[in-house]
Amino acid sequence: MKKCLSLLMIFILATSVCFTGCNPVSNNTTETTQATENKLKPADSHDMLADYFNDKLEGDNPFYGVWEIEGISYISFAFRNDGLAEMIMGSEGNFTQLKIDEKKKTFEVSFLVGLTGTYNYKFSKDKETITLTQKNAKTVLKKVKNFDIVPEAPEKAKIDKKLAGWWKSDSGLVYYFGNDGIMYSNSIIFETFYTYETENGMIHSVYDYNGDVKDSFGYKFTKKGKLKIKDNIYSPYNPFE
Repeated sequence: MKKCLSLLMIFILATSVCFTGCNPVSNNTTETTQATENKLKPADSHDMLADYFNDKLEGDNPFYGVWEIEGISYISFAFRNDGLAEMIMGSEGNFTQLKIDEKKKTFEVSFLVGLTGTYNYKFSKDKETITLTQKNAKTVLKKVKNFDIVPEAPEKAKIDKKLAGWWKSDSGLVYYFGNDGIMYSNSIIFETFYTYETENGMIHSVYDYNGDVKDSFGYKFTKKGKLKIKDNIYSPYNPFE
């Protein structure tokens, strides 16, 4: 009887050790999940969103980056690696298609302000300047270093913690809400970086468009944990997948 009890105890101990120490898949899954949550809900939204913006500007093409028309500082242009160009005022960007023909040395965008139409282009030797020619007119673009479109987080912003993270609608609209009072939206045509606070089911946001622009709108959560804003339903979303 004692021998049977001893064998039973050995079996229980061995099984316990196996489940607690011999399952690296479970530990890795936990660590991966935690890392993803930290990336989606970081303590510093500014740095995460700045990286998110700058990732679109990386690549071998010398066009990629942020540029300003010589003598004009209130407006900038981002030429991106996803085939889009972006006209930026303050903390908001307006998208259009970026068309580059390297054989013909032509460049085409369509904005209401600053740049529109087809241009011949020529880079300076250091690739820090582009001269655009359209008929008899010349436009000189200078590359902007250390460009920052994301506002600094406000001090002691009142935030609904349930909002924190990334959200996306079926139609492709995107919101990000940070615990630190920084917010982002992408409406396909525009992307905007804000500061914000919440109060009684309302989001109060501020962004820069050659001056502060304020907006307030309601939000609520559905029974299934989705987010409703302006008649659109948003689900949790991972933009880094």
